[in-house]
Amino acid sequence: MQGILTNIPDRTDDAIVVVYTNYDSDCNGDYAYILGAKVKPGTQAPNGMVAVTVAPGKYAEFVTGKGPGAEVVLAA
Repeated sequence: MQGILTNIPDRTDDAIVVVYTNYDSDCNGDYAYILGAKVKPGTQAPNGMVAVTVAPGKYAEFVTGKGPGAEVVLAA
């Protein structure tokens, strides 16, 4: 699925955003993640994709370098 992020319309920048959600318990349990991008308000998700709205608040933000997720996420 390489290049799938280019199918996201109305992106506000080139950043890749990951939302971790649906935790079964704590950081050691199962969870889901959604890979995507920030888009302009009102943008509809294309078929086969989902839209997630993140409520305003204080969140942990981890910025990584470019590279395979398995490498750059662990380094963050």
